[in-house]
Amino acid sequence: MHIKFKDYFYDPTNNNPLSLYIFEKLDQNVVSGMFVNKTTGMAYALYEGVAIFLPNSFTVEFVQLFKEKIESIQAEIPNLIILIEKLRTTWSFSLEWEAHKELNMSTTWGMSLQSRYEQFLYETQSLNENLNGQLMLDAGCGNGLLTEYFTDSSGLVVIGIDFSTSVFNAEKRRKSENCCFIQGDLMSPPFKMETFNIIVSNGVLHHTPDTETTFRSVANLVKRNGKFYLWLYSRKGTIYWRFKRRVFDFLRIIVCRLPSRGKKLAVNTISFLLYYAYLLCGKKLDKNTLTIDIYDSVTPRWRYYHTPEEISRWFYEAGFGPLSVTYWDTKYGFGSMAYKVPLLKTPGEHFITD
Repeated sequence: MHIKFKDYFYDPTNNNPLSLYIFEKLDQNVVSGMFVNKTTGMAYALYEGVAIFLPNSFTVEFVQLFKEKIESIQAEIPNLIILIEKLRTTWSFSLEWEAHKELNMSTTWGMSLQSRYEQFLYETQSLNENLNGQLMLDAGCGNGLLTEYFTDSSGLVVIGIDFSTSVFNAEKRRKSENCCFIQGDLMSPPFKMETFNIIVSNGVLHHTPDTETTFRSVANLVKRNGKFYLWLYSRKGTIYWRFKRRVFDFLRIIVCRLPSRGKKLAVNTISFLLYYAYLLCGKKLDKNTLTIDIYDSVTPRWRYYHTPEEISRWFYEAGFGPLSVTYWDTKYGFGSMAYKVPLLKTPGEHFITD
């Protein structure tokens, strides 16, 4: 993590400011350390360049390795709280992004980085030349490839947050000082309200315990006159498509509860059967892309479907102006984008834009 990002983070439990204690540093990059809420004593680990804003963020190995440094902080903050990591949940997307890395894929969802970036510009009604220096949150950054591409292509300053361990691989690859990866929960994001000029959440919020609650947590982080782009699964579709979706949802209920090894076996089996079933029907699929698609379909703990009408209400109640349902609207899902421009209460008045 580049040192320039240290002041952006706040305690996700109460939004208090955090102080950074650096244990290891390489040039301007913090390799290990911890963020501490001096009021409550709550601490969050930072190791391998990634700040972890989750409960129980410390490992036993980390505490032993930096025992003396932690003890010196405890002398300053007697109520310091160090929570040791418990068994990580198996329903995050860690396995999916590990598979993406192992398969050495250059595309995500069948799209190159350039095409995904062009989609971002179109979907968010942005001009490349107007993005330089703006602060963006990639809410659910996954493998982080696109997150860093944003900074290289436009001069955006971008923070990528994900619940999965994919952020550690993303940080290892990171070369830009304008990009930062953290591990955290979008239902309790570690940021102050109205921090970001742009927030993008592409196919993520519907995989949280409550899409609307998570939406409100993330929407609060958008600055006034900033924009929020959201892509969610759609309830619409043909009878065939809805039946197919129900089949995969049934499989997901079973597969998502399996241990990691069981998940991998289930995904590989389903991918194998589908590949040859499509081949018999005269359609040849890319095996690697199919495998990642199956991970996405049957391993998440939660998977919800929504409509533009429903999302429009969420945006309005969160203080945004009119919703644009964007071009990226297919049988799979739809994109939506709005500016945080609150409406006046008096009928017939215009938007407040100052």
